[in-house]
Amino acid sequence: MQIRNEDQEIQHTNLIQLIAAYHDPSFEVLTDQNGVLYSISKAQKAISTKDQEGNNLSEILSERDGSAYHFDTPSKNGMASSFLSFNQMEEGKNAKLILSVKNSDWAGLIHQEFNTALGNKHQQWTAKNRKKSGAKQNTELKNAGIPLQVYVKKNNKWIEIQSIQPVGNADMQSLIVPIDAKYVSGKQVDIRIDGGFKFWELDYAAMDFSAPKNFEVKQLTPASVSGDSAFYQALQKDDQLYMSTAIGSEAVS
Repeated sequence: MQIRNEDQEIQHTNLIQLIAAYHDPSFEVLTDQNGVLYSISKAQKAISTKDQEGNNLSEILSERDGSAYHFDTPSKNGMASSFLSFNQMEEGKNAKLILSVKNSDWAGLIHQEFNTALGNKHQQWTAKNRKKSGAKQNTELKNAGIPLQVYVKKNNKWIEIQSIQPVGNADMQSLIVPIDAKYVSGKQVDIRIDGGFKFWELDYAAMDFSAPKNFEVKQLTPASVSGDSAFYQALQKDDQLYMSTAIGSEAVS
């Protein structure tokens, strides 16, 4: 694995682990944003996919091909929505929403400019935010349109089931959003996904109702790391040691 810094910033890496899932090739294994792994064996496409103005997104979201919805539908509150409907395959069973997403380059630029504007006050700003409760921080992030918010419709009401935190703008990330069985009833499952205006890109969406499959999981740390001799120790565990990668530099593990 090669880690290369191609952005105009200094990057800091605390831990590298390769999470290896050993499984039968007849199914896929993907993770949610918290690192929990799920088996996917019967992914199905949405029967209807539209934005908030009714434009058809089915062709855009049916494959992992880089063709993405950019959450650029105009709105009064700065949020853009996509609506997906799936046929209910196994009523009373947990469902797994499969998304392929990333933050836009515009979102990356905003983050970089924000940090630059803070300058030497960054630590002071961070310390101030640490004093806020987790609930208050999450509310502020949602009001700013930063997380990707996922809702399911139950009794004609939209119920939030997950807020997906920023994943970066380097590449698409495949993520699972688990949906509890209590929200999966009837012949159809309706999903709404809200994102800040041009802050996210959604490349693919599908649903899986299959039962969990057995697989083995191992967590592997780097056996060697090139570059600075301190990098190896820095990447072994979650601690105060970081690998700092300057602009244009690289490390191989």
